[in-house]
Amino acid sequence: MAGARWICISLVLRMGGGDMTPVAKSYDLTEMKRWKLKSYRYQKDVVEPLAKLYKIPQEEFEDCIMKKLDMAGLMGIHSRSEQNWSACLEKKVDLDLRLTLLCDALKLISEEDVAEITKDLVESVVWFGKPYEKALEDAKDVVREKIRGIRK
Repeated sequence: MAGARWICISLVLRMGGGDMTPVAKSYDLTEMKRWKLKSYRYQKDVVEPLAKLYKIPQEEFEDCIMKKLDMAGLMGIHSRSEQNWSACLEKKVDLDLRLTLLCDALKLISEEDVAEITKDLVESVVWFGKPYEKALEDAKDVVREKIRGIRK
C-alpha cells in the first residue's frame, strides 16, 4: 500500500505540488489496483489463465492478488509474467524434444543447436502466434536433420 501512496504523492509533486490531501483521498488504492488488474493484458496474460488453471473464479483470484501485492508489485506483474512464460516454454521445449539428452548425453547435437532450436520455437509461438504443436513438429524436423547431419 505504501508504494501506491508514493505514486500518488509523486504525481502531485510533478504537477506542481500543493496540498496533497484532496488528491490522495480521491484515489482509493483498492480501486486503482482493481483498475490495473482489469486491463486487457493483465486479464488475458495473467488473471484468466491462472484462474482457469486452478479453477478459481476470476474475481476471487483478483482479490487474492490484490491482498498480496502493493501497487508497485502489481505494476511489475505483467513484465514478469511474460518473462516467466518464455522461460516455461523453453523448459517445455527441452522436455518435449529431449534436447538435453541429445546434446549432453548422446552428443548428437551441439549446445548452439539446442539454443537456436529453442529460440526459434519460442519466438514462433510467442511473437508470431504459431500453434505450439505445429512449431514443435517443425522443430522436430530440424532436430532430425541435425542428428542426421543434413543441416549444419
